[in-house]
Amino acid sequence: MGWKNVKERYRINHIVQVTEEGICIGSPYIHAIIVISMTGEIVKHADRTLNADLQRYQMEMQADPGQLRRAVQSEDTFAASIPVFTYQGAEIIEKLCEEPGWPNVTHDGAMMYENTFFAEREKALEAARHNCEAAIMLRNLEVSDRQKLIDKSLARLKELHANALKLGVAIQSTPATRTVLPYQKRVRQWTDACFGNGIGDPAERNFRFLEEALELAQSCGATADEARKLIDYVFSRPVGDARQEVGGVELTLAALCNARGIDLDEAREAELIRVWSKVEQIRAKHESKPKGVRSPLPGGAHG
Repeated sequence: MGWKNVKERYRINHIVQVTEEGICIGSPYIHAIIVISMTGEIVKHADRTLNADLQRYQMEMQADPGQLRRAVQSEDTFAASIPVFTYQGAEIIEKLCEEPGWPNVTHDGAMMYENTFFAEREKALEAARHNCEAAIMLRNLEVSDRQKLIDKSLARLKELHANALKLGVAIQSTPATRTVLPYQKRVRQWTDACFGNGIGDPAERNFRFLEEALELAQSCGATADEARKLIDYVFSRPVGDARQEVGGVELTLAALCNARGIDLDEAREAELIRVWSKVEQIRAKHESKPKGVRSPLPGGAHG
């Protein structure tokens, strides 16, 4: 595999790493602006509105596809082989790299995030243990929270069944025959209905999440100046691992809801019900957006 060959051959100044998608060329904020398959074909192209360097990489690759394939399929050579350690589940994995630390990658192209790669095996083992403990605690809380929501729904359903009997309404099913899908899967059903099958553009989903997070902070009293200071602070630090950051979002959102007296489960269920009632409007708005225009602003506006 020749991710380093590709980086050197095309004089790439952006981050190059290997993921399940392929050889990804991107930035700290968008990891896969250009993606090259392991057989040497470009499977994701850069948007035309992006910068000149990205366009140069792509044009040079497209000018000689055979050269790109040879670069990908040739073995990389490295000036140094420094051991680093990471974990996957209960397994501690040793990898090699030329230079430890983010935004560098291992010989096999893995990004070395500061919270998942370590110079010592013991540190990786400690991180694996902490991650396992946190994951177990999170799942226990998740099961408890969902059970409370189910119990609340079952109580309400029992009340409705009693009303149905008094009103002579035929009951189509009982609670025992119903299976409640996890919230994330029910949201996926909604996004499929609005935007077609698939998860949609990850960058667009990222922008919309950021928009909603800012609107929540604004509704709770945060000012634009305070938000800008936090943006400068966050973007001055190394990029974190997305999976761990999702956990942080869930944790701090639940804590905020506790502080504001908001029932998180009721709020999210109410919002899902609301957006299901607006599928046609949302779909029409999405389809009206300018094609090929990349912008963080809703509606595809330039900002």
